[in-house]
Amino acid sequence: MKELLTSFSRFSITMTTMKTKDYSMREMIIDQCLGTGREYTREELQAAVNKALESRDMLPVKSKVTILQDINEMNEKFHRIYEEYGIVSERRGSGGCLSWNGLTRCRPVSTSRS
Repeated sequence: MKELLTSFSRFSITMTTMKTKDYSMREMIIDQCLGTGREYTREELQAAVNKALESRDMLPVKSKVTILQDINEMNEKFHRIYEEYGIVSERRGSGGCLSWNGLTRCRPVSTSRS
């Protein structure tokens, strides 16, 4: 019986970990957010993604790098099809904005730390 409980516990941990890594769901949520034409800071976008994930009983994203990697992946997909970047960023003061290309005059998002 102890083995069964241990195996079940490992399965539960694996299932919980998988919930946080659902890129497709985050991609859909990011697309919906930016598709409104509203500009988001990375923090605002992450908060919106987390709210939507939690409403679906999924775990929130804790790392800012995860959101930036999602955006870069989305940009690479967009670039392969349209030969331009879809999601762009713009620095403003100490922060910045993210939006779909054509809705603002911004530059492509970079995950490099500066």
